[in-house]
Amino acid sequence: MKQWVLRLWNWLDSMRPMPIEIPTMEFTATESEDGALGIKLNDLKVWIYRGTNHWVAQGLDIGYAASGETLEDVKKNFERGLFGTLAVNWKIHRNIEPVMRPAHPIVWIKWRRWVRENYKKTKFDRSNDSDGDLFNNSEFHPVFMSA
Repeated sequence: MKQWVLRLWNWLDSMRPMPIEIPTMEFTATESEDGALGIKLNDLKVWIYRGTNHWVAQGLDIGYAASGETLEDVKKNFERGLFGTLAVNWKIHRNIEPVMRPAHPIVWIKWRRWVRENYKKTKFDRSNDSDGDLFNNSEFHPVFMSA
C-alpha cells in the first residue's frame, strides 16, 4: 500500500474517538559534566501483546520493537534494546531525535483498533515506583497494554 494512503488512513483513524485519553510522549536527553547520559521519556506508549510463539513489545511513539519468550523477557529486551539504541545515537550524533520517530502508520491503526475492541480487558500500568525498572520508574511513565 502506498505510504501516503497509510498516512491518510492513520490520520483519519486518529480522529475517531478512543475510550481512553492518550498522553503525548515527551523526551529529554542530557549529558552531565562527567559524561553520564541522562535520557528521560515520559508517557512512552508500548503495546505488549502475545505473538504466535513469543511476546512482542512494540513502541508506538518510537518505532522500536523487541520480543521475548515471557512477558518479563520482552520488557527486559525492550528496555535494554531501546536504551542501547538511544545511547549509541547520542554517542555518534549527540542527539536522539533521529530515533524518535513514531511506529509505522499500520501499527498505530492496529493498536487503536485493538484498544477500541479490548478496552474493558486492558491492563494499564502507570505505577510510579522508582525501583529502576523501565516499566515502573517514576522518571519513565510508560503506557503499556497487554492482553
